[in-house]
Amino acid sequence: MKWMIVDGEHHALGVAVNVGATWSNGHVTSKNTYAALTWTPNSDSRWALNMDLGEIFAPSKGWRPLFGEGVKYKATDDLAVILEHIRPWNGLSLTQAGVRWSFRKEDSLDLIAGRSDASTHSRWVTVGLNVAL
Repeated sequence: MKWMIVDGEHHALGVAVNVGATWSNGHVTSKNTYAALTWTPNSDSRWALNMDLGEIFAPSKGWRPLFGEGVKYKATDDLAVILEHIRPWNGLSLTQAGVRWSFRKEDSLDLIAGRSDASTHSRWVTVGLNVAL
């Protein structure tokens, strides 16, 4: 779950707080919490750069630092390309890329493919629904 405190689509600097968990085969494999900062350098909001700072939890490791960076490019008003790179505590990394389709006013659907050197789940596809409340 992510709570957008200041929306980067409408301001030069956006701020969000995220709390999440990953389940696999009925077990929690990781948890995370982080602050996401987004900078939109131009007034048309085509490009956005983001940085994530927080912690990630693995059952055998406990809570450890997490750092990530990303970029989003709006190809059209309704379609954006997203690329993220996250580095957890163990020096390895997670990379994911995909598309975000925006519909209605503030809602969107993500289709993201990822790859990881940092966990046993080395490849994945995520479908995400983002709903503005």
